[in-house]
Amino acid sequence: MQEGDNITFAVEASDGEVERLTGRIIWKDPEGESHIVAVRKGNRELRILRHTSGETAKGELLAEQAADREPDLQHQRGEAAKRSYRAAKNNAQGHYFEQAIQRGCKFYREKGLAEIDKTPEGFRVLKKKGNGLFEGRFIGKAQVDFQGTVRAWGQGVSILFDAKYTVKDRIEQSALTETQAEELERHWKLGAVCGVAVGLGGNAYFVPWDVWRDMKALCGHKYMNREELGPFQVRYTGSTVYFLSNLTKEMGAENREKENP
Repeated sequence: MQEGDNITFAVEASDGEVERLTGRIIWKDPEGESHIVAVRKGNRELRILRHTSGETAKGELLAEQAADREPDLQHQRGEAAKRSYRAAKNNAQGHYFEQAIQRGCKFYREKGLAEIDKTPEGFRVLKKKGNGLFEGRFIGKAQVDFQGTVRAWGQGVSILFDAKYTVKDRIEQSALTETQAEELERHWKLGAVCGVAVGLGGNAYFVPWDVWRDMKALCGHKYMNREELGPFQVRYTGSTVYFLSNLTKEMGAENREKENP
């Protein structure tokens, strides 16, 4: 399947019913594990992020707008429609970047170097429907994306970091919320490994927390461009982010050997 192809797929509605939808693929990740599908439904157009890994594909609604605002992707009308498409694409690429980090977590776990998990998103139950079913919604994320323990300097050390992806040519310091910054600062003061994993322009970086925090003083502005991120680049194969590849240089010969795939 390629961008522009039509596809029919099944999604599970909030009431548990499975619905078959037909739409057009408007973005596909490089590994083919997820893509965005534009679906016409009545006078509305839905943007659905469809994950294809595993036995059953799952869809996640990214955006909804009036269908007549964008009759064809190649002839978009209005800045609002263009922003909607860019936001949906950025969202999907951000999801893919997190998946690549999770593959890195799996790699380090299997090598015995770290035990790091994705922090579950906050969820609020809105209505119980019986038989174990309920309606709910995700609430604003407060904690950072990943946390766990890494084997460093001969002992277990806590690690916390957030993942940020951008399609722009720089990453803004404001991408991290105040609550997340406060959490990283508290753990960093206690000796944890803290930072921000950044995806930008097909590359991945792991920026230490003290560098991110002092961005204004170090870079002269509250953002980092590709050149300023350069010293913090980590290995990224396109499917896996080896976010500890800089840290393992300080872990000793045994750990450096383990870290190499």
